[in-house]
Amino acid sequence: MPRPLPVALAQSEPLPAGAPVSRFAEHVEDVLASFPGTRMVIFPELHLFGSRVRPAERDAELAATAQPLDGPLVRQLAELAGDLGVWLLPGTICERGDGGALHNTALMLSPEGELTASYRKVFPWRPYEPYLPGDRFVVCDLPGAGRIGLSICYDAWFPEVARHLAWMGAEVIVNPVMTTTADRAQELVLARANAIVNQVYVVSVNTAAPHRHGTQPRGGPGRPGQGRGGGGGHRADRRARPRRRHSRPPPRNRRAQPRLVAVHRRRPAHRPAPLPGAYRPRPVEAGRRIPGVTMPPTPHPTLRRTLGLRSVVLFGLAYLTPLIVLGIFGVVAETTAGAAPSAYALALVAMLFTALSYGRMAAAYPVAGSAYTYVRRTVDARAGFLVGWAVLLDYFFLPMVIWLIGGSYLAAQFPGVPVPVWIVAFVVLTTGLNLAGIKVADRANSLLMIFQILVLGFFVLLAAGHLISGSGPGALFELTPFTGQGASLSTVAAGAAIAAYSFLGFDAVTTLTEETVEPRRTIPRAILLVALIGGGIFVVVSYVTQLVHPGGAFADSSAAASEIARTIGGSLFGAVFLAGLVVAQFTSGLAAQASTTRLLYAMGRDAVLPRRIFGYLHPRLRTPVFSILLTGLVGLIAVRMDVATSTSFINFGAFTAFVFVNVAVIAHYVRERRAGRRLGVLAYAVAPAIGAVIDLYLLTQLDGHAITLGLVWLAAGAVYLAYLTRLFRVPPPELDFTEQQAAPVSSG
Repeated sequence: MPRPLPVALAQSEPLPAGAPVSRFAEHVEDVLASFPGTRMVIFPELHLFGSRVRPAERDAELAATAQPLDGPLVRQLAELAGDLGVWLLPGTICERGDGGALHNTALMLSPEGELTASYRKVFPWRPYEPYLPGDRFVVCDLPGAGRIGLSICYDAWFPEVARHLAWMGAEVIVNPVMTTTADRAQELVLARANAIVNQVYVVSVNTAAPHRHGTQPRGGPGRPGQGRGGGGGHRADRRARPRRRHSRPPPRNRRAQPRLVAVHRRRPAHRPAPLPGAYRPRPVEAGRRIPGVTMPPTPHPTLRRTLGLRSVVLFGLAYLTPLIVLGIFGVVAETTAGAAPSAYALALVAMLFTALSYGRMAAAYPVAGSAYTYVRRTVDARAGFLVGWAVLLDYFFLPMVIWLIGGSYLAAQFPGVPVPVWIVAFVVLTTGLNLAGIKVADRANSLLMIFQILVLGFFVLLAAGHLISGSGPGALFELTPFTGQGASLSTVAAGAAIAAYSFLGFDAVTTLTEETVEPRRTIPRAILLVALIGGGIFVVVSYVTQLVHPGGAFADSSAAASEIARTIGGSLFGAVFLAGLVVAQFTSGLAAQASTTRLLYAMGRDAVLPRRIFGYLHPRLRTPVFSILLTGLVGLIAVRMDVATSTSFINFGAFTAFVFVNVAVIAHYVRERRAGRRLGVLAYAVAPAIGAVIDLYLLTQLDGHAITLGLVWLAAGAVYLAYLTRLFRVPPPELDFTEQQAAPVSSG
């Protein structure tokens, strides 16, 4: 069945490097206005990076104007494609990769405004081009049309490039070109030959005068010469002729009128015969990893953008696990001398400033990696690595804290069984389930979340009823929970440093970017709302709980809320509350250990950590056995720690990341100002500076042992970074914090 794909090839003179995207947008809009119904617009190689200076100066110009894939240029181009609702290949760009390396990179931007695929030119034209070669071939799927393979200019001279793309399932090979020599005649032959021998369509578009030579072919498997040329304007697609030394300069308006091509997609009746014998290519399974090849699974479904602001906010609140405010209430109240609500209010202020900074960065860099990515892109790759190392501290020791809190509450309910026994039980059961690959179902997690909310709601209602029955309605309105009994700024700040543990994960909504409607607008608002609503819940619950139990003296501060639950609701509610808290801790520990081991596996697979150890999967269970056992052993450290120290240890990594996210916003502001783009001073300089100061102050209020352990962890990261970078002579490796990349572990 035919699958029409109307394509417009714009043979145009390149725009100067650094030209505003608005000039390019006008051209694309002209194309679509001239050819209604176009679904894809393709421009020549380096169309947005034109230059007429000498080669030595050109290299410096390219280095100065190069852009990362998550930079403002690609973001604006993606928005343009989304606004116009077309597939857009804006030629190629000069990409700035890791360590400042330059790449000649083709972009495929979707009608949804997303970067669907990017391909780095594998065969740069040496020595003229200053680019490093890419290391993989790339294809991408166009729903309802077919599979597109990407190549760039000189790649077409190597027949195995087209052969490999065809083997990967490409039905159309797009080859943007900037041929400034007489070699264009040979390129036409190569384009036709690649189309014929591989039974694919080849779309090759060259730049316009005065840069180009020759014509632009659109060869197909049956009619290799079809669609050649594409006149209009100054006839930019005619064959170039040698110029006389004193020839007349070309006219200023050299923009060529593109030619619309309707590529009727159908599989050719005959494919090339397979190679004989042992060299015959084998069918490729969906998702199979092939060295040097980027291949989407077959079929390749795309995520639907269906999540609105409310859905994203609800996800973020569920991720916070609201019941945790009661899990650590006793520790916070004891540290603040009975002013737990003030501690949560101060932590909320710090989180709001930090949430604003996360929102700014999520809009500027809508990619995975969070704090690590933001610092790497705006400050320095080495600083980014150390921030990622600090974030790894959260991942690595979070299961230990969860198991410690659960064990403390069970020991308070059953004093005959010591805390270490409960911790060991948590570690053994959770580790065993993760070794077997068992994963709690999403529906079960949703039910457990509802159970937590119900327990929390009943707790507040019973606490309010207990206060009213004892002292009347006026007992609900007191300032004592905020002032405490001898509380001071230092004690409140120390409590806020612990209370921040309840906020961990408020930025998790960034993982929903690809499923969210208008993500650049929705995700920043959702981050702020999750922090605001979650903080409001924490302040209200801690306020009511502090009214029931003034001061910070408890028989066991690690399990204080269980004692208060029995006071306001009797033994029955006390048992229900304990069950809810323990179940919440168990499921959180199971998920936290699974997430940590997946991250360690991904780092081992990518050789950031030793591959033989961390990249090992059990052949039968298909789980990262060593990483799971290692997190279980680390969890046993909880036997020798208390809740206050362990939560402070976790918060050291969190506050380090928070400080640097605020710094990243300021660095982004400075970079944009230097590029001539003006951003708001209050939003991008003043607010993040305040957030960084508050976060840094709270970091200094953590438990002294936690600060020492955190600094030792960072020092170990610096030593390991020096080892990986050969004493900082090469760029640091890139950590991958995406769940999709770090979750190959099988589940039952």
